[in-house]
Amino acid sequence: MTGLHGLSLSGSEQFSERQLEELITLTHPKRLLIIDTRQEFHGFANGEPISWFAADNYNWGNVEKPADIIPAKETKKLAKLPTKFPFGLTIESGNVVKGKASSAPPKALDFGEVKIETEEELVKRKGAAYLRIPTPDHARPTDAEIDKLVSELRNVAHTGDVHLHFHCRGGMGRTTLLMTLADMLHNSDKVQCAHIIERQIRLRRHDESTTSKAVKKVLRSEKSELMDTFFQYAKEQPLEKADAISWTEWLALKAHHEHQMFDTSSSGMPPTAPPGNRMP
Repeated sequence: MTGLHGLSLSGSEQFSERQLEELITLTHPKRLLIIDTRQEFHGFANGEPISWFAADNYNWGNVEKPADIIPAKETKKLAKLPTKFPFGLTIESGNVVKGKASSAPPKALDFGEVKIETEEELVKRKGAAYLRIPTPDHARPTDAEIDKLVSELRNVAHTGDVHLHFHCRGGMGRTTLLMTLADMLHNSDKVQCAHIIERQIRLRRHDESTTSKAVKKVLRSEKSELMDTFFQYAKEQPLEKADAISWTEWLALKAHHEHQMFDTSSSGMPPTAPPGNRMP
């Protein structure tokens, strides 16, 4: 597929320590950058992933929390596990939480013998790099988080020796969305928007549009709008552009331009942009 074979990125569900080691081996000699899209609290116990879930099963326990306070609160929750459960804890398979049948047995944790880590601690201990773009399950990241992602993508594009690995809990919604944005930033000059979206959906082997839940329909619409708009940004501010502006700066200029178009449409005067800030 055009532009995809030269793009060093991959995606998955939440990995274990063993799976991370395999990923590091597979992507060697490139440096591995893990892009964690999970907003909900999660971590590792003896290399096995553990997560906290909201009562509504949407992984939305942190949906109202500012992104910058989540890591510290997550670290505290992980640290409290041994004292909160002094006699150990049995954790059911994640698939059971989602209401689906699972053949995986529950995990019994004796905290006297368990190594507790955040994902960032585990990833860095293994020698890989880590970036968190906290995103609510089934939803899109904030514009500020997209700025972080774009900045990192621009930074690693100049080195050429980095493999990007995106993940969420299940490896479908958030993972696919951010991989699509990365694909667009690299290939908007060569591939149409619809084709980039289609191929990323095919790569995940699951079309989220088949779900019928009303809340997901609203969130899908927001993600669809984001992808269409981001594709415009990627075309106007390509990866190799030396003086490219950020996503939020571009949105502000776009809104200003559209406002001027609206204000002048009835007067017959041509719209203008501020000096030095003209839209491409």
